[in-house]
Amino acid sequence: MEDSINELSAIYAEIADAFRNKDLDGITKYISPDWKGFHGDSIATRDQLLDNLNSQFQEFNEISWPRTIGNARVDGETVTVRAEGHYHAVKAVTGEPFDMDIANDDTWANGPDGWQNISSTGPEA
Repeated sequence: MEDSINELSAIYAEIADAFRNKDLDGITKYISPDWKGFHGDSIATRDQLLDNLNSQFQEFNEISWPRTIGNARVDGETVTVRAEGHYHAVKAVTGEPFDMDIANDDTWANGPDGWQNISSTGPEA
């Protein structure tokens, strides 16, 4: 499992770079086509996630979201990790900072195309 955690840590670092560079493709390559996001009673699809990310890239001048892996568990062919980090952005129009600590439980599968995030569960709304 340690190898998987190291690989996923490197992916989170790549995703953090993609946020900083507003590189949607750099994030998209790690999101499974059938990805689901769970936040309270809401369920989001991959398309909704990508639309949300694109909106963030338009709304904010700068974005930073480095994350570290906390708890991890293996369940058959998947690995679920607690991804914790501080999201920081600056609004393009007002220059106002936006900050939030975020911890999600992300489930990953390693297939023929490498690691793909298949679901993410956020805190209860």
